[in-house]
Amino acid sequence: MVTNTIAIAISLLFLFPVSSLSQDSGHSDKNANELARSILQNEVKAEANDHSHWMFRLHAEKSGRSEAYEVVETKNGDLKRPT
Repeated sequence: MVTNTIAIAISLLFLFPVSSLSQDSGHSDKNANELARSILQNEVKAEANDHSHWMFRLHAEKSGRSEAYEVVETKNGDLKRPT
């Protein structure tokens, strides 16, 4: 999940040209690096502090029968149980 967040943060950097913010290219390179570092640190910190979990219901057809499960994320892993 952290990898996806970092990949998204890096791709967002390429959506707007940082070099057009400054006339001096050496200064803009420094600003771009600082911006990238700040974004990545912010995303990693947010991921580390995220203690939320998800839950969903899964419906599957197996051997002609319908099965339903509840899937819940916990801090120790995912749990799946029939409903």
